[in-house]
Amino acid sequence: MRLDGLRIALLAAWGAALVSYALFAVYPAFQVGIPSDQAANLLAHGFVGLDRAGLVAGSAATVLGLASARGGAAIGRTRVLLPLLGVAAHLLSLLWVTPEIGALRDAAGGGIAGLTDQEGMARFTILHQLSRGLYLAASAIALSALAWDLVTLPRAATGNRKVT
Repeated sequence: MRLDGLRIALLAAWGAALVSYALFAVYPAFQVGIPSDQAANLLAHGFVGLDRAGLVAGSAATVLGLASARGGAAIGRTRVLLPLLGVAAHLLSLLWVTPEIGALRDAAGGGIAGLTDQEGMARFTILHQLSRGLYLAASAIALSALAWDLVTLPRAATGNRKVT
């Protein structure tokens, strides 16, 4: 049961970090009047940190889930392995999307506003939407895994193993 509690705390911290950054850093950064290129460049460092932390948190949550797994039901394995989808989202963001956006910024002289060709802007738009989607997916996965554990693990601890 101790590993379950650690997994729950880890999932909560992971999900809270992602939601908090979106609410208290990303949104306000574009509301305070600094140029959007400067805000984006500043926030990019935070996204890289969140991706790295998400890789660790999701992997560790999966290991903790496997270490404390009860039974072999497919739904139980799905619950335990769910954070790996968040790991995949962070990995795609960290190793592909973020570097591609950074390369576009560099090619434009440090900011997307410097992109003058339609192809570059179209590529940025696609990458930015993909980045947002991956961030949302990682957030939803972390919080879904947390909710699933909070609902499921107390039942398992009391012997009611209808849902695992």
